[in-house]
Amino acid sequence: MRWRIRSFWIGSVFLLTGFLVTLAATAYFLTRIEATPSGTSVGLIVGSPTRNPSVLSAYATVLEEEGFAYEVLARQELAKWSPEVLRQKYGALILLEGVNSDLSTSEVEVLSHYVKRGGQLLAVYDAGLHQPAFCELIGVRLQNLPYDGYWSFGSPGRARFWGFTPGKYDGRGFVTGYGYGRLKYRHLRATATTASVLAWDGRNPVVTVRRCESGGAVVYVNVPLAWHKRRTDDLPLRAVLTTFLTSYARLPHLVNAPEGKGTLVVNLHVCSSAWASSLARLVEEGLIDQRLPYSLHITAGPDCRRPGDGLGFHAERPDRAELVRKVAARASIGSHGGWAHDYFAYHLVNTPSEKAKEYLERNFTCLQSITGKPVREYSAPGGNNPPWVVRWLAKHGVVAFYSPGNGGSAPQWPWLDDRPLEGRLWEFPVTPCGRWACLEELSRHHVPLDEVKGWIDELTTFCAQRRVVRTIYTHAAAYPYAHQVLRHLHDRLLELSQEGKLRVATMEEVAEFLNRRALTTWRVNRQGRDGYQVELANPEGLNGLTLAFYLGHGHFLRELPPGWQAEYENGWCYLTCRKNATSDSFTLRVE
Repeated sequence: MRWRIRSFWIGSVFLLTGFLVTLAATAYFLTRIEATPSGTSVGLIVGSPTRNPSVLSAYATVLEEEGFAYEVLARQELAKWSPEVLRQKYGALILLEGVNSDLSTSEVEVLSHYVKRGGQLLAVYDAGLHQPAFCELIGVRLQNLPYDGYWSFGSPGRARFWGFTPGKYDGRGFVTGYGYGRLKYRHLRATATTASVLAWDGRNPVVTVRRCESGGAVVYVNVPLAWHKRRTDDLPLRAVLTTFLTSYARLPHLVNAPEGKGTLVVNLHVCSSAWASSLARLVEEGLIDQRLPYSLHITAGPDCRRPGDGLGFHAERPDRAELVRKVAARASIGSHGGWAHDYFAYHLVNTPSEKAKEYLERNFTCLQSITGKPVREYSAPGGNNPPWVVRWLAKHGVVAFYSPGNGGSAPQWPWLDDRPLEGRLWEFPVTPCGRWACLEELSRHHVPLDEVKGWIDELTTFCAQRRVVRTIYTHAAAYPYAHQVLRHLHDRLLELSQEGKLRVATMEEVAEFLNRRALTTWRVNRQGRDGYQVELANPEGLNGLTLAFYLGHGHFLRELPPGWQAEYENGWCYLTCRKNATSDSFTLRVE
């Protein structure tokens, strides 16, 4: 009897404790729900829109490319709204570097209340540098002492979470670059006081976060992100923005991948006759496969290192022309420089532009005459791609070119004269495998085969999970090391594509999709706590465009709008248009 009474009281205590814990957790959860930002756009905060316009342009360009709605917000306008109205208007606020070091105490107070109400704030580099109250808000004490240091997330998993592509970090989570190894970035001397450190350089914090019970958060990044983008390192800015806006602010966005699927672009180069037999073998063995369309670029002339050496691919030879036609039935044919690979690459600076243009035109004309199709893709021999060549490509109907700069990042508008180039031309940065990119480099530096295969597996998983486009490149090689890697790549891509997890597409296909997507006008407004009102239009059609909404784990749309298909993953809904329409509007309800 005593045992029963004791058991009853013990059980009652456990039940009461469980009830109180559940009640507290529910109250905290409801607090977080109430504090969830209502706004669906980003506010880019600047001291003045005309001050340091290239910084604003860098952020605005990446947001447009990544599909986030944004508005430029002068700091003086912060005082116009209450913190609650500001939160309802903007799901996230970003304090850009270089234009916000002189925050006033009243501006800091508005931002502080915004975060306490559940707002998401990203502060970059020297934002608030001269305002002690702001340093208290971000939980980091800043000093105006810039220096160059490393950037480590501590582990590969953390680097991936923050959007850094596999191959762009090492085993300890240090950010790396093609040809350089560990990269150095500009930092300020800083000390974390109340913020949690997410990345560091060994001495100073590089990424921190300070959270509020309301669900609000302040993320601080101790790197001038726009400054590095403007110097051909786009990935840090893009990775930080997309991670902050999807993992913290969880804002709706227009996915920048065809049909909302992760996509890998494989770019093979044929520089000379040395690759002719291996190219034929890859075709015969099915490693250049119509089901997995690659982009294959050829230097078509009869010479390579100097005029008259006879070492070129010589695409006009009947047997080579037939090989090119076989490849063209399975892949997209592009131009690899101008007519003589090494000569064009290494004499381009000293070659009169008219002569260089003649080499380009001959290469384009030759390939077009063989395939019967216009050449719309390009890759620069030796990575030598001066601005005048980029403009020439844009003028001659090319829509995509490979680039060794901006390594590991997404297709993007070329950045020339400190601003994006207008038009239909897209730059496709190469994703390296650590310090090297093509298989010849990896083999020469004795990178183990298993390591390269593991990188391919991680990269394809990354693209599939984050629904992004990335590009890799090598030569059309068939020696044992390269053959094993290309076989593994083919089998991996075929498996993922057949499972519907990943797409393989040519540069031209992705560029044409991005050009059509860029014409889209769209608006998403919240309706209460469980709905969205959506309007979008595109003169060339909505089919294949995808909108992403965060619904929360275990939540779904009550019903789908006609002609739209939904996929649910990790709390997100990816809504893809499957009908021929140029405009649509509908209301979404979450359950």
